[in-house]
Amino acid sequence: MQLANFYLCTFVNKLWIGIRIIEQLIIVVLIGFALFNQPSQEELQAAKHKQDSIALAQKKAHDHLKIKQDSTFLGSKLTLLAPIA
Repeated sequence: MQLANFYLCTFVNKLWIGIRIIEQLIIVVLIGFALFNQPSQEELQAAKHKQDSIALAQKKAHDHLKIKQDSTFLGSKLTLLAPIA
């Protein structure tokens, strides 16, 4: 009986060690994957330039639309104030 308990404890200890090793390997792989896929400085600068360009284009479009709406509004006021012939 003692021999069976010894083998069971040995098996459980080896299993526990194996599980810990697998956990550590998974952690190392995840960290390596995260570091390997990290963007470079050039990629970060390109992404920032792209975002800045999009923001500038959106601002220009918004300003153009606002000017167009303001001129339409003024045009409608002017037609209302024009003398009736």
